[in-house]
Amino acid sequence: MSVEIKGVVCPQCGSADVNMSTTTSGTCNSCGANFVLTGTEKGEAVVPLEKKEIVSTLTQEEFLRRTWVYMAKRDVPLDVYKNDFEVKEIEHEVYSVVIKAEANYNASVGYDRKEKVLKGTKFNEKTGMNEAVYEEQTVTDWRPASGTVQIVTNGIAENNLELEFDSRYYNQNIDNSLLYNDLTTEKANSITLKKEVYNGAVAEAKSNQGSAISYKVPGEKIKDLSYILTDEEITSQKIALANEFIGEIDYKDKKYRMSGWRFGEKLFKWDDIDNPDRLSTQLKEITAGSFKAAIKDLSKYLLKYKFISIGIVAIYLILCLIVYKNLAQTVIALIFPAIIFVIVRWIKIRKNKKQMCEERKAEYLKPYFETVNAKLSSLGLETLSEEEKTFLSEEISKYKRWNGEIK
Repeated sequence: MSVEIKGVVCPQCGSADVNMSTTTSGTCNSCGANFVLTGTEKGEAVVPLEKKEIVSTLTQEEFLRRTWVYMAKRDVPLDVYKNDFEVKEIEHEVYSVVIKAEANYNASVGYDRKEKVLKGTKFNEKTGMNEAVYEEQTVTDWRPASGTVQIVTNGIAENNLELEFDSRYYNQNIDNSLLYNDLTTEKANSITLKKEVYNGAVAEAKSNQGSAISYKVPGEKIKDLSYILTDEEITSQKIALANEFIGEIDYKDKKYRMSGWRFGEKLFKWDDIDNPDRLSTQLKEITAGSFKAAIKDLSKYLLKYKFISIGIVAIYLILCLIVYKNLAQTVIALIFPAIIFVIVRWIKIRKNKKQMCEERKAEYLKPYFETVNAKLSSLGLETLSEEEKTFLSEEISKYKRWNGEIK
């Protein structure tokens, strides 16, 4: 049976927002009461609530530049760059709690091994006999296991309940390299830990305990795990002020969002902007659908030189009517050059797909990078380096649509 965890609360008003000067005495930030803990039950957390500020390392200008460069990586439509991001900065109050416990477990653990299994027989013409055919398979040997492990889990929650908060996104940016500043007394006193936030973070930490135990249990596989927790206690708790940039852009009557913490390396979450004409789609059409690519080329040239095309078609139509004096034959004669163009283009594509892909990449990327650089210059930001262009060329060419954090 697990031990119930209790946080230090003010005995006068019940607030969890307390400053502990020692392990048994403290001051309540909510009502101002000074108190002394005369005794604690086993498993009760007697730890101070730290209040810190994560040092910001990213400026708004850097956020904007990285945003536009990542938009290029995602191969968004070129007309997106005609718009601008509206950027705002939000301050989060992130509460984190760490729980240590000892677990007595029972489980079945498995170890894999290779084993040859008889698949059948095969006639050997040289010997004139049937020979056994074996197939190598992976077999798991299961055995009971029990023991005691020490585990540490953590839970986090947003103390400002009015703000959106993604704990997974936050955890991806937290590491030991982050720097923290102490808050001023006035700022620290203005922050009160909410009881429901405390309970939520503790519940998250406790929900991770099963996985933490599984990780510590020996064996390649595990099943039928059961455990009892003892000596369960909170070892640290902290509220960290963390700033986040949120940028919004309007495109085709819809708002799209990019966001990034002002610390860490994995900076962004985003809303996907679809681009049906992205480069990877065009390359796929060239390599997988030569005939479709040939028809698309015909359409592209007709649209690119539409006025010349209309003039040529009109003159050709008049000549065909004069020569054939028959509408059906005129229509056939009119379609015939287009068919010839598609066939010739289709043969060329099939013969030299690799060269066609390189030509399409060069044709696509040159104006794309020019547009990105023009946007960066208009904002007073550094344009793309040659290394970035090389990286983006590879990313745009192989891009697949997906949603989530940029990796």
